[in-house]
Amino acid sequence: MLKLRFWHRLLALLIGSQLLLWALSGTYMVAFDIDFIRGKTWVTPPQYQLQLSQVQQRWPTLNPDESVQLLPGLRGPYFQISGSQRRAISAHTGQPLTLIPQAQIETLARQSFNGKATIAATRLIDKNPPSELGRRPLPIYAVAFNGVSQPTLYFDGYSGQLVTQRHHYWRGFDLLWRLHIMDYFGDRGPQTPWLALVTFCSLLLSISGLLLWRRR
Repeated sequence: MLKLRFWHRLLALLIGSQLLLWALSGTYMVAFDIDFIRGKTWVTPPQYQLQLSQVQQRWPTLNPDESVQLLPGLRGPYFQISGSQRRAISAHTGQPLTLIPQAQIETLARQSFNGKATIAATRLIDKNPPSELGRRPLPIYAVAFNGVSQPTLYFDGYSGQLVTQRHHYWRGFDLLWRLHIMDYFGDRGPQTPWLALVTFCSLLLSISGLLLWRRR
């Protein structure tokens, strides 16, 4: 009886902790507008027109494992070649694009940012990107602005396209979302074995509770 009561309390503690996480994370996620969390209210992305009539068909040599996209950019349309190593080729000249200078990226960031905050720091990310960038191709400029939420704009290093925007509220949302779906290590998404484990423990909690109730 004592062992059964011990395991019942232990299971109740574990299940109760996860229920508390669900309640807290769910409250946070419904308290903020999703467009604010995604940073859409922070920025007005620069718009580049893709004029196909200006594109010269200068296709570079491709390997079988590479794919190519025609995209608009700050310096005109370009071919983005994805594979083992990313390449960006000007659709006008057929020459590889060079990295956009940092000063030009900072000017773009000021024009795109819907606020009065000043730029705190700018850095070029060409390896080991933060997890909030996902699998976006490098290099990417990160332009961080001053402020409580520290909004950060990410620009493609070759095209000047605004790749994404992040801030502390989004980072908090991302952490709580992973706790909410029980993706504790951030590598499985909703398909996690922890949910099955909590379901099984909940069943054991119910059975042990019934046994303790019958033995009263």
